Amino acid sequence: MEKNKAGIIALCLALAGGVFAFATGAVPALLFLSIPILIASLVVSIIALTRKGKGKASGVIALVLSVVFGVVGPIMFVGSFIGSLAEGSTSMENSEVLVEGGTDGEEAEPQRNERGNLAKQIGEEAFIFGSTGEKEISFKVLEAVRSPECQPSASTQNGELVALKIEMTTTEDYLLQTKYVDTVRLDWRDWTGVSLDGSTIENSALGLTTCLPMTEIFPLDVPQGETVTGWWILDLAPGATSVVWSPDGEPGWEWPVP
Repeated sequence: MEKNKAGIIALCLALAGGVFAFATGAVPALLFLSIPILIASLVVSIIALTRKGKGKASGVIALVLSVVFGVVGPIMFVGSFIGSLAEGSTSMENSEVLVEGGTDGEEAEPQRNERGNLAKQIGEEAFIFGSTGEKEISFKVLEAVRSPECQPSASTQNGELVALKIEMTTTEDYLLQTKYVDTVRLDWRDWTGVSLDGSTIENSALGLTTCLPMTEIFPLDVPQGETVTGWWILDLAPGATSVVWSPDGEPGWEWPVP
């Protein structure tokens, strides 16, 4: 009797999907890798059960594991999310407290402009606080360059590129979260410009992906207890007088563009 290879294949797929499903608790993004694998395992296991030959036992086991792991993955994903909320994660709200202006050790309220942003000068330090109220991340824009020198292949969708040299320092207590919970990753969609009349200028990713080699671009992940520096490129309509970083759509930080 011909050996039913489909059952073995289905079992291997189920086990691989199970590994990714359980790993979802640590890396939630793996859920989106485990689900297609488990679906493939489910389909192949059904095929194995309809074929003649040895290997149907493997197909049955694969079928059961596919269903079980298909439930485990989302549970681990939700558990990771709830656990992060319970433990507290790095706050992306710009609840920065400026010591300047306080008296006798008291801390002053944040100084916000008419758009609700914390106005920063080039080279001035900004902070992000953790759940304990301690500063976990500090960052600054070291340079702001209008129409920077780019690679020959660079292009712009909106008309003018603005390059920001950013420095970010994290403490040993800083816990890097995934993109599906809270994150301090720089996302081009969180950056905008401000025109002379105060209106918002939309940004595109084209300058970021074409202007400079990726080795010079600010890294997506910032390790614990390190200082990283890199360039961030905004693609704005000409005439932006300042740029804004607004994580999670909240009022953010604003820097002038010379």
